[in-house]
Amino acid sequence: MPRTISAEKITQLYRIRWQIELRFKTWKSHLKLHQIKDMKVERWLCHIYSQCIVMLLSMMTTGYLRKIV
Repeated sequence: MPRTISAEKITQLYRIRWQIELRFKTWKSHLKLHQIKDMKVERWLCHIYSQCIVMLLSMMTTGYLRKIV
């Protein structure tokens, strides 16, 4: 039996999908992986982890500000 999904549910899922795509686009833009020069693996990992922390804090701050505004 085919299952049906309401238009509301599809809209909600599409909004979530769009937010995920925006996150990946932001990560790609900010991490600039295509511009990384030759370096030790440890330094590269440190760079990636620090950038991820900055982006996570930014997303959390943005989410918090959206709730109070």
